[in-house]
Amino acid sequence: MILSSIKYGFNQTWQNKRMALIYYLANLFFGVILMLPFRSILSKFIGTSLMGEKLSGRMDLDFLFEFIKENSNFFSTYTVLFLVLPTAHWLLTLFLSGGAFSVFTSGENFTSPLFWGSAVKYFGRFIRLRLWSIPVFAILFGATLGLLR
Repeated sequence: MILSSIKYGFNQTWQNKRMALIYYLANLFFGVILMLPFRSILSKFIGTSLMGEKLSGRMDLDFLFEFIKENSNFFSTYTVLFLVLPTAHWLLTLFLSGGAFSVFTSGENFTSPLFWGSAVKYFGRFIRLRLWSIPVFAILFGATLGLLR
């Protein structure tokens, strides 16, 4: 049963390649926005440090500590990006999820009006569902850590 469900899921994704491309491009966009400032500061740092050769191997904490010590001002500006970007990504993913939900439940192939119209239609419902899932997650997470006794 599980294998047939996985095969069906891959089949549905293959039939709706444009929808998968929309998800891929949205995630690529946010990844590039996140990594461009980091790449810039890292390339400046590696040019003045002998620690750059350690990047080709395993992650070394000495490199991380030196990077943080030399670029402490970078993290103060990057903190804003760490707060804004995940929130925007979360909202966009919820928006796209409404369209994907409608395409998969209707049994039709991807069409732009169906996808984007349903994304708008289900956006509020998906936000409410996500907000209701936060307390449930907190309770389950607290129970696994033994915080709730």
